Amino acid sequence: PVDYVLKNFKEIDLENKHLDPIQNGKITFVDFLEKDTINNKGIDLIKNRGKLVSIANLEKGYIIPQRNFNN
Repeated sequence: PVDYVLKNFKEIDLENKHLDPIQNGKITFVDFLEKDTINNKGIDLIKNRGKLVSIANLEKGYIIPQRNFNN
């Protein structure tokens, strides 16, 4: 049900090693993402293995977590 509401937002799938600071609510620099993804501003869904981890803003190459979910 939640996925249906959020289907219009861009998704970023991250590996486990990049998730710890985001799950703790810390701003994270993401130089490992594609340049097109980094330059886009807006709300993104941060996922790991298809599970929603965080709703975050992406600005100037940084992921700024807004809402985090326990999975």
